[in-house]
Order: sequence, then structure tokens, then C-alpha cells
Amino acid sequence: MHFLFCAISSLIAVGLAGCNVSLYEPIANPDHPELPSDLEDNLRQHVQVLAEDIGERNCYRQANYEAAAGYIESIFKEAGLQPLRQPVRVPENDRFQLPETTAYNIEAIVQGACVNNVIVVGAHYDTKVASAYWDDDGTPPAPDRPGTPGASDNASGVAVMLEVARHLAKTKPKYTIRFVAFANEEPPFFLTDSMGSMVYARSMKEQQIDVQAMVCLDTIGCFHETSRRKRKYPVELLGLPYTFDYVTFLGNPQSRKTMKRGASTFQRHTSTPLRVAWIWRISKRIAWSDDASFWAYGYPAFTVTDTAYLRNHHSHEPTDRAGTLDYGPMADIAWAAVFLIKAFANEPQD
Repeated sequence: MHFLFCAISSLIAVGLAGCNVSLYEPIANPDHPELPSDLEDNLRQHVQVLAEDIGERNCYRQANYEAAAGYIESIFKEAGLQPLRQPVRVPENDRFQLPETTAYNIEAIVQGACVNNVIVVGAHYDTKVASAYWDDDGTPPAPDRPGTPGASDNASGVAVMLEVARHLAKTKPKYTIRFVAFANEEPPFFLTDSMGSMVYARSMKEQQIDVQAMVCLDTIGCFHETSRRKRKYPVELLGLPYTFDYVTFLGNPQSRKTMKRGASTFQRHTSTPLRVAWIWRISKRIAWSDDASFWAYGYPAFTVTDTAYLRNHHSHEPTDRAGTLDYGPMADIAWAAVFLIKAFANEPQD
């Protein structure tokens, strides 16, 4: 997960608005079904397997990468879905410092009445390889050093995606739902042709599939006060305060209607405050996660996030472990996400 807040800060300095944030407080909904009793434990189990039992997982840790892919496939199968693999080619070059290799997006489809009208729910399952700096995607990879086990970034997002898939697997939606675990979101692959979501979004465009909305789940595990060592302080001026009790929908201006429509559903099914933020993308380097790949092809897309390194000092560090996450709030958000995706898949899109 990445975001160049220094560019946003520069915009503010010259008097331009770089970000717009709206607050959506939870709305009491007496018809909202109770949180499933196993949801929190399931989320904890997914994170435990990915971050602790498997650990660092990327093209520099091939055995772990394959183990993670296999685990995700097994959970899709348990839900009654048939997982498919989409190859993501990684060429040999100076930036990647790898022999030519192949990573895989893992997809599972809940078929809707409209085959070519699709809701994509995605989460990247790779972790950042070690490099000179925690947030630097321009320095060479250092695979001889420990990278991150990626509990928050992004076993948490994968865990939520898997549970949303489990609860919607047997539904019959109007629009087809495609659940995708993306490869290669992290540096050095971010915003390259070897980024899994870029490969996937391009394939959607080539097949002339109408992606009605793409919901990216990336870092949804930190809801307690932590060190602000990595927090970019101008973000409070943009409407993202230093209290860590909220979740954020983050997208681009073209995705505003989609986010607002989703927010009205989300706030009726959660006890967690929601902040909806959109950013001017003055450069393709201003990007947060896999949603940026769908922006590139004109699709509405946004990320559901706890704001990652803006609040969590374990982000991209070896200390990003399963025991540091807050599974109660994560379960609350996962349950609201079930209703969010269900609404997107059944309501007419503007």
C-alpha cells in the first residue's frame, strides 16, 4: 500500500484542494443481522496462517508464495467456489533483480444473472520484500534481509475478502461477483505491468467486461493508539484525524458516486465510523493500492482501509504480526462489507 502524501501537502501549500473527506457515522439498524459467532475467529485464523504459519510471501519467497496461494484456494473451495489462477509474468530486469518467473492471481466467481456486469472484490496477498526503507519503492530489493510477515498489510484484507466470499458464495446476485487475491501489489512491482491487479484490470477491459465497481480491501486491522512514527502529519488537515477508531473508503474523483452509494449501505451495518475520501490524481504515482489499476482502465474503484502506515507503525516492518491486530473491529467491518458487496451486486448502478 502506497500513497504520496508529500504531493498532496504541496498542493495544499499552493492553495489547491488535494483531498476531500466526508464523515459517515454508524446508523442504528434494528434489521441488521447479528455478527456471526465464528467470524472473528475465522479472521484470526486466516491471518495466523498467512502471516505466522507461512510468513513473508512474494516472488523472492516462492515456496511461501505458493503456500499462500494454496491456502486461499482451499478457503474458496470450502465456501463452495471454484478457484482459478491467472498468471502474472515477472520478467528478468534490473528493477526486480529476479530470474523470469510467474506469480498468480487467485479468482473465485459468484455467477450473477448479468455475466458481463461485474463487481470485483480484491485484496493483495503478497508482502513487501525488504529494502533500504520501509516506504521506498525505488530502492533495490534486499531479499537476504527479513521482510514483513504482513499481518496487517495485507493478510487482514485477504481475511476479510475470504469471509465476504464465504457469506456470499451461495447467493444469486444480479451482477457477477469476482473475488480476487492479487499478486505483486508491493514494491518493486507496484504500478508496473507485473502488478497482479494491473494484469487483471487489463484483462477485464480486453474482454469488454463492465466492472460496475471494484472494492479493494487493504490493511483493515489496526484500531488502537500506536506510535505515530510513520504518520504523515498533514493528513489531519485533510480530514483523517489522529484517533484511530474509523475506517476509510479512499478513491479518486471518478469513484465518488460509487463510494457515496456504498457508504450509505455500510454505515447501516457497522458500529465503526466511516470516512470517505477522494483524491486528485495529478500523477500516476499518487496511488494507494490495487484500486489504482482499475482507475487506469476507467473503472470506479476504491479501497477500504484503516489508513495503514498513517496509523500503524508496524506497517512494512518485520513486526507486522498477527498478535498486533484488533480482530473485533475487523469482524465488524467484514460483516458490513458483506452487505456492501451484496448491495453493489443487486442494486442498479448509475
